[in-house]
Formats: sequence, structure tokens, C-alpha cells
Amino acid sequence: TDSEIATQRTYILAESTQRNGELFSLVAILLALSAALFAMFRILGPIRSITQVFNKLAQGVQISNIPGSSRKDEIGKLAKAALVFSDKNRETEKLLGEARTMNSQLESLNKAITEAKIKAEQATASKSMFLANMSHEIRTPMNGIIGLIELAQQQELSTTVKGYLDKAAYSGQILLSVINDILDFSKIEAGKLKIEEVSFSLHSLFDNLIAVIALRAKEKNLSVHFTVNPKIPPQVIGDPLRIAQIIMNIGNNAVKFTEQGRIDIEFDGNLNEKGNVLNLTMRITDSGIGMSAAQLDRIFNPFTQADGSTNRKYGGTGLGLAIVSQLTELMNGRLDATSTMGKGSTFEVELPLKAFKNQPGVLEQTPQLPVDSLYVTEVALLPAAYCNQIQLPTKSTLSIEEAKNIAALPEHIIVDIHEFSEFRQNIAWLNALLEKGKSVGLVMESAGSALQAKYDTLWRGPLIMHPFTPAQFERFVHQVISKDASYDGHHFSEEAEATSLEGHVLLVEDNNINQLVTGEMLTNLGLTFDIAEDGKQAVQKVENAPQYDLILMDVQMPVMDGYEATTQLREKGFTGVPIIGLSANAMKEDKQSAIDAGMNDYLTKPIKQKSLIGMLKQYLGKQR
Repeated sequence: TDSEIATQRTYILAESTQRNGELFSLVAILLALSAALFAMFRILGPIRSITQVFNKLAQGVQISNIPGSSRKDEIGKLAKAALVFSDKNRETEKLLGEARTMNSQLESLNKAITEAKIKAEQATASKSMFLANMSHEIRTPMNGIIGLIELAQQQELSTTVKGYLDKAAYSGQILLSVINDILDFSKIEAGKLKIEEVSFSLHSLFDNLIAVIALRAKEKNLSVHFTVNPKIPPQVIGDPLRIAQIIMNIGNNAVKFTEQGRIDIEFDGNLNEKGNVLNLTMRITDSGIGMSAAQLDRIFNPFTQADGSTNRKYGGTGLGLAIVSQLTELMNGRLDATSTMGKGSTFEVELPLKAFKNQPGVLEQTPQLPVDSLYVTEVALLPAAYCNQIQLPTKSTLSIEEAKNIAALPEHIIVDIHEFSEFRQNIAWLNALLEKGKSVGLVMESAGSALQAKYDTLWRGPLIMHPFTPAQFERFVHQVISKDASYDGHHFSEEAEATSLEGHVLLVEDNNINQLVTGEMLTNLGLTFDIAEDGKQAVQKVENAPQYDLILMDVQMPVMDGYEATTQLREKGFTGVPIIGLSANAMKEDKQSAIDAGMNDYLTKPIKQKSLIGMLKQYLGKQR
């Protein structure tokens, strides 16, 4: 039937449609499966591999081969990024390794530097200790030599023997100055030298300077002129010993390196606005061998002289100017040097010193000569500032020949004498002036000791000879005004009142020669003494008979040293007796050790009679 046929056809069509649908589903499933497999093998797999690579790289694992790096797509780019990451990782590891190596090297270097610093400090300390010990060993016999010579010089002696002793004493002082130079240099280098601040008078500095430098210059017949600005205040605060050392070193060099001619020493200075700081300028000019610019550059270096031949010809340690330079620096000063080969040198030192306010200058209290006084000179030997101070007219000067032709000469006359021959030719005229009641003062150019003695015997009026200090010039002016050549003003004298010493001393000293020398000095001063060979004996002697007025205690001794002996005596209740330490060590810490041990004071060997007297006066002086 038609309906069956239609049903049949519908059934066939449905079956066909079902088959087609199933076939389509199968194709779709196969396509989906192919896509999944493609994604897994071509995308997800490489991504997982690259992820694992990144994980490994993050953990620091080195990767040599990265999958997919040859691909041109995004996966290839990701693989290449992983490759870059791997390379950077490798570089970082390398840098970290280098940094670790460098840190290790730095640690080793720091350790080596620390060890080297400790060794250097130990070496410096050992060197200072060695030099202090060497100084002690040298100074101990030097104390005997210098002390015995000093004692021998006080005896009645023939001129020849006295001459020998004078030369031996002079050589002893040179040797001592060499020892002091080496020790001072060592102390400065080790930072152990401290600058003192004490009140002192510039007059005492001038006296010492002239005494030493003039003596050496006279031996070579050199002319020395010493000029001081009259306005400089005399009382200042500073380190007189070190200032003297600076000026003595430069002055002695000037004499040493000048064969003929003249040395000029000038002291100048100005006060600050408040008037409590003096900038003191010391200038020394010589007409000696001079130096080239290259030599001038190195003279302040230690152990150096201008050239090799200098040391052979003139001697010396080559430390003097190095010490001058270092001391000037320690005192916040300034040092300048100029020189011309064959013409001479000029050294200038400027030091700031505290000064007492409202002081009259070194020459401001010098009296003035009467207005009509006459200066007989052709080339003035007196500095212009000195002439202005005493109102001596320098414009209307006359030569000796011109003065001889004047009938009525004024009451007060100053005459310059340049040479002994000039003095000898005019002695009769000069003496005639004295006999007429005129006051005649002679100003002489520098001369040797023999000529100076001759002047003194031939002339009975006032006389002054270059180099002279402001104090000596003031005394000379007083003599001219008062017409009294014997006038001897003590305006600047710092000498203590005359004292006699009285007491019984215990001398603690293990060296026989030093016992003899110091004992002889004590006897000459009118003191009695006992000797103890070491510190232990000293303690026993004081305990057994505590009748000593003072103890001179050597520091370095066998059995028991001076420090220990002093400490024991103080602990046992002997606090009243003054104890003076004696030591060949000159380091500042040695003096401090002495004070810490309970000593009252300290003397450095070789002991000079003058230093001993000065010290004993403080404790045993009895006013007359």
C-alpha cells in the first residue's frame, strides 16, 4: 500500500540519515582527537619541557639542550628566551664565583694589612725602646766623661792642659748633641715628643743663642750681627727648649757652612689685635756656600745634607734641619728657606707664641741719650731701630777724621770701630776725650777672643761688641749716660738670689765613675752625702737612719731599680724626703714614670753642674 511504501521510504531515509550522522560524528571525533594530539605533541609537550627547563634553571641546574629552540613559532621564541635565561644564569654563577674569590682575597688582604700594621707598630715601639736604651748606654759613660772634664776645669791647670780640656769638653758637647738629635728625631717620628707651654723670657733665649753661636763664629773670625725689634714683648708662653733648638740648629749651620763673611740674626714679630699672641719671626742670613734649588728641596729630609761631599767636609748627622722642620710644624709655625749657590742662605721661622698683655718691648725701657749726642761712624754698626730708640741721630754722623777736627764735641759720643787697626790709630784721641770728661762709648765689629781681651785692656770706657743682646745694649747705653763703664744693671737678670746649699744627701748610683762625678759636685756645693749601690740598699739605709734631706736616685740599677725603690720608700711612710730621679733616658714618658713612682723631679744625664745646682736650690736652698 501507499502508506506502507511511504513508511518504508521514511525508514530507509532515517537509516541513511542515522548512518550519515554517525559517520559525521566519527569524523568530528577523529578531527578533535587529531587536534588534541597535535596540541599535546606540538604545544603542550614543548611548553611542559620548557617549564621544566625554567624550573631547573631556577634551581641553578645547568641545561645544555633546550627542546624547540630551532622552531620558528612562538614555542621557538619561548625556547630561545629559556636559552637566554640559561646563559644569563651561567654568567651570574660565574660572577658570583668571581665575587666570592674576590671577597676571599680581600679578607686575606685585610688580615695581612692588620698583621703588617701590628708589626709596624711593634717595630716603631721596639725602635724607640732600642734608641732609648742605646741613649742610656751612651749617656752613662758620657756623664762620666763630661762630669770629670767639668770638675778638672775647675782645678789649677797649665794653659796647655786647660786648652786640651776645653777641646775635650767641646767634643763631648758635640757628641751629646748628635745623641740628642737621633733621640729627638726618633721621638718625633714615634709621636712621643710633646710641646711644652711654659712662661719664659726671650732675654734668656737671646743670651743662650749669642753665647753658643758667637763662640763658634769667633773661632772662624766671622762677623755676627744680632738685631731684635725693640717693640717685641719679652715675656711669652711656649717651649723655650724647642725654640732654642730650632734657632741653634739653623745658627750653627750658618756658622758651619760659612767660611768667611757675615751672619745676620734677626728677631721680629707682631702682636695680634687682642695683644695676647706674638707671631715671632726668627731670620738667619749667612754668606756661606749656599745651595742650588734641587739641594734646597731636600735639606729638610732626614739623614740628608745638601750633597754627599757636605757630610765628609762639614760632618753632622743630617738630622738638624729635619728636626727644625718637624718642631716648627708641631708648634704650628712656618719655615722658609732661600739660597743662592756660592752667595749664602736665609732661613726664616715664624712661630705663634702666647704673650702677656701690655708689656713694654725688649728695648722700650732703654733710656735715651741727650739730644746733642754724636754718632761717629761712616757705616753704622748700630741697627737703625736701636738708634731711634735711644734718639741717636744717624743723619748728622761724622767720620773719625772729621770728628777730630771739631773743637767743641758734645758730652756723649758713640764711636764705631770696624777694625783693630782703626782702634789702634785713634786710641790716643779717644783716651784724650775721656780725660776731658767726655762720655765715649765704642761699638766694635765682631772679633776673636784674643782681640776682645786686647780691647778690654786698652780701653777703660763703655764698650760693646757684635753680637750683643738687647740687655747688653741697654747696659751699654746706661754706661754711656752715667759715664760709668762699670755700671752693670740687672734689669733682665733671671738669676735667683744668691743661695747657699745645706743638707745631707743619699746618692743612689751603681756606676763608680758617676758616683765620683756626682759626689764631687755635691762636695763642691758644700753638701755631705752617703752612697747606696742599688735601690734595695737605698731603702735599707733610709729605714736604718732616716736623716737624709734629699735623695738622688738613679733610675736603672741592678737588684732593685729607682722606680721600685721610690715606690717602696713612699709606701713605708717616707713621704717628706724629696727624691730626684737621675736617668740617661731622655724620653718624656721616663719623666712621667718617675713622677708616677713618687719622685719629686727628674734630671737627665749627663748631669751638668748648673742643672744640679738649679734643682738642689729648690729643695736645699737656704737664703743667706
